[in-house]
Amino acid sequence: MYGADRASGCSDTRLVRPVQPLEGRDGASASEAPALAPGQYTDTIGPGETRWYALRLDAKSAADLAVTTVPQPGVKAAFAAPWRR
Repeated sequence: MYGADRASGCSDTRLVRPVQPLEGRDGASASEAPALAPGQYTDTIGPGETRWYALRLDAKSAADLAVTTVPQPGVKAAFAAPWRR
């Protein structure tokens, strides 16, 4: 079982704002990543897949990002943030 079904058992969603489903772009490049607006999102990812997302910030803005993973036993999960200035 992957994604929101498995993750829903690991957190108390009553304490957060509504979560928007999102489909990131699978692939090896961040150049086509979907831009995220302020909010909270969920997505699913399968074995061997990569997901990319983009944020557009002006010089005065800041972003607060968090990633939660719920991998299957024995599966490694990683997060990378290739910040560009």
